[in-house]
Amino acid sequence: MKVLVRFPNWVGDMVLATPFIRTLHEALPAADIIAAGRRPSIDLIYENPYISKIHVIRNRGLQEAKIMRSEGPFDFGFVLPPSFSSALFLKVAGAEIRVGYATDNRGMLLTHPVPVPDHPVHRATSFIELIGYLVKPAPEEVYGTEIYLVDKDFEKVNPIIKDVPRPIVVLNPNSEAPARRWPPIRWIELGKALIQKDITPIFIGSSFDVSRVSRIVKEIGDPRAINVAGKLNIRELAALLSLADVVVSNDTGPMHIAYTVGTKTIALFGAGDERITGPYKAPHAQVVRATDIDCEPCQKNYCPLGHKKCMWAITVEMVMDKLLEMLG
Repeated sequence: MKVLVRFPNWVGDMVLATPFIRTLHEALPAADIIAAGRRPSIDLIYENPYISKIHVIRNRGLQEAKIMRSEGPFDFGFVLPPSFSSALFLKVAGAEIRVGYATDNRGMLLTHPVPVPDHPVHRATSFIELIGYLVKPAPEEVYGTEIYLVDKDFEKVNPIIKDVPRPIVVLNPNSEAPARRWPPIRWIELGKALIQKDITPIFIGSSFDVSRVSRIVKEIGDPRAINVAGKLNIRELAALLSLADVVVSNDTGPMHIAYTVGTKTIALFGAGDERITGPYKAPHAQVVRATDIDCEPCQKNYCPLGHKKCMWAITVEMVMDKLLEMLG
């Protein structure tokens, strides 16, 4: 039996899809699970023992879907992203039974279009619940998120932290959604506060975040503030996060990576809803948010009111208190 899974494009959603992988394996232990997805997010499931094969999707993915059709037939297909094109990918690839949520007018492409829940459901839970539309009884929600790192992932990271004084706190001031970014001045203030307490701050970011992170580190003005933005691939980033004492992050992909690799994590939430995209089955991860903003969580990527009060209301003191508690 072959099962084709179209995985999410976003890093955070990809991490939240990892409990789905093991749950699907438990439900169909004899099945080969074939993964398809985009980089860099799909790279996070390399080394996952429950995945038989990984296909990297480029451009719109239809050419890859046509190529994959020759590897079929696929008995089942699950589509985890909500887009029309991702469901079309499954159909073109030849998945006979196709399961996914009925979003983006794609119900015609799915043999099992699943109604979107009318109440807040954690994204990891929503992925797992899709399995219940094929497997009876529906599997229980048991597993947490997983990333399997290997020695190669640490080769570039180990020299970075080799002579760096502990404790090390990794800071992620980035997010694709501007409404979910803690203001840069707060990251500058936090970096300075850490250095005053002899705590080493390491700032991270993708190649798209280099300019933002560099400005923050420059304003801190201390060589003890380390900037690795744009220098690590996604698996090397996971390796670095696994070696930190604490990670402080906006509501975005690296936050989910951080607690998944076992590191104590502070997640800054405002516009986002932690009931849907908060840390999953991770008691060592804690959400910090202001509680007196009546418009949060709006779940918008851009603040509809133009003020981002929800993020401004999170103070450095709130974060430092939680961070020092975690450091003991």
